[in-house]
Amino acid sequence: YCEVEFPYIYHSSLEYEKTLAKTETILRKHQPKLLIPGHGTVATSSVEILKRKQDALNYIHKLRDSIKTGKHFDLDNLWKYYKFPRIMKKFHLANVELMKKEATITKKS
Repeated sequence: YCEVEFPYIYHSSLEYEKTLAKTETILRKHQPKLLIPGHGTVATSSVEILKRKQDALNYIHKLRDSIKTGKHFDLDNLWKYYKFPRIMKKFHLANVELMKKEATITKKS
């Protein structure tokens, strides 16, 4: 998890969520002192690790809700929180397309 990048979802938003759900178990069993992301600052507490996990979940849930309901997704607020919109815009758009496909599959089921 990273405080400067939202989730890059390549295969499944549901599987991504399942991975995030493992955070509490990992923290409880292993009590890591640091989380070192590929980008951004090091998280030095379980509180910060859990916050980053929740931020990722919030992004996924808001995007999924926007796709399902047709409500506007607040990109302005997203780019206030995540500081590199030029770089991440294409990844966000890829997340949108992937989650649209997931929503279509869910409707058919």
